[in-house]
Parts: sequence; C-alpha cells; structure tokens
Amino acid sequence: MPSAQPFDGWLHLKSTTASLVDFWIGTGFLEAIGESEYRETILSKSQIGQFEGKITYLENSDEELKRISANFNKIPSFTRKG
Repeated sequence: MPSAQPFDGWLHLKSTTASLVDFWIGTGFLEAIGESEYRETILSKSQIGQFEGKITYLENSDEELKRISANFNKIPSFTRKG
C-alpha cells in the first residue's frame, strides 16, 4: 500500500492484513476477535504497553513450527476488549 505520506515516494510493505506496523520494528501477536477466532497482527513497543495485563500466551501444537524455533512454543495473544 502507499505510504502515509504519498508525496515522499515510499511504498509501505504490509506484513499482515491487520497491521500497518512493519515486522522489523514490532512483535507478532494473535489478536482475539471472537471466542476462538484470531487474526495476525504486529504491535509496536508502545502498542504492547497499551495492552499490558491483557497479553496471554497460547500453546502451539504445531510440532513442525516448534522445531523451527523455540520462539514458536507459545504465541503471544491479546484482546482489545475489557
């Protein structure tokens, strides 16, 4: 998608459909949007601070993904509600 400032000539490369934060400056999360429905997003450091106390970690059952990196053993998740 075009950058926020179209006159600067840069293109913004989206990493996810739900976030404008670039993957190299943020952290990947799953955002709970229903009882058992999630969407991928990337949060910046300041956004993570806004959800402090609402972040949980989901167990990952995908053995292949866990073999890639121990970082995938648990996946951070948050909800915007309550």
